[in-house]
Amino acid sequence: NATGLSRDALHVHIGLIVFLMLWVIFGRRGWSAPLAWLILFTATFVGEWLDYAGKHSIFAMLNADDHTHDLVNTLFWPTMILLYTIVQRRRENLPRQSADESLK
Repeated sequence: NATGLSRDALHVHIGLIVFLMLWVIFGRRGWSAPLAWLILFTATFVGEWLDYAGKHSIFAMLNADDHTHDLVNTLFWPTMILLYTIVQRRRENLPRQSADESLK
C-alpha cells in the first residue's frame, strides 16, 4: 500500500531490481547473469510456494494460477535480459567474416 503500485507491478519491479543487483554484485563474468537469474528464480519459487502452502496444503502447488502469474511477472524481464546476454555472447564468439567473404 505504501508504494501505490499493484501487486503485479511490485512483482515486476522487485524481480528486475533483485536480478540487476545480483548481476552487478557478481560482476561481468560469463556466469553472473545466469546465476543471478537462478537465485531470483529460486527465491521467487520458494516465496510463492510458502505463500501457497500457508493458504493450502504444503505440497499442493498444482493449479495455482495466481502463484504462476506472480512467477511469470517476477521473472519475465530478467529472463529477457538473460536471453539477450546469451545471444550477445554467442554473437561475440562467432568467427568474424570479412565483408568480401560474405559477398561470395
